[in-house]
Amino acid sequence: RQGSDLQATLQEREEALTKTREQLAELTLTYETCNSRLALTQQELSDAQAKSASANTQLGSLQKLSSSLGNDSRQLRSEFNALATSIRQTMAVEFSQALASSCQAIADGASSAIEEATHDLRAKYRFEFRQRKLLYNKLQELQGLINPYHS
Repeated sequence: RQGSDLQATLQEREEALTKTREQLAELTLTYETCNSRLALTQQELSDAQAKSASANTQLGSLQKLSSSLGNDSRQLRSEFNALATSIRQTMAVEFSQALASSCQAIADGASSAIEEATHDLRAKYRFEFRQRKLLYNKLQELQGLINPYHS
């Protein structure tokens, strides 16, 4: 009877460990999803930078054309350049801040979830290890009480 109780307890512990492993797998998948999102965001940033480079090239062409229009066009070009620089700087700063904040939030969430899961798994492992050791010692004690010799 005690042997079957020990086996049932052991089975319960193994099921709990399996469930914990599944939870770790889910958290790992969440972490990988966050990393994928980060890669997509970085690709979007790269695309935006390419568009910005293209816009800078077009801006250069417009500047050459405007220089041929005289004094009025120089004034307009100067105003346009100042505004474009201001917009690029503002957009770059805001986009960088938003991207950094988003990436940090994703990384922090994933890291804390993984750390928490790891901590929980280690605690459960230590508990299970102690339980198995106690059960093993009890089994050894019970086996020692059995007399193998027949009188």
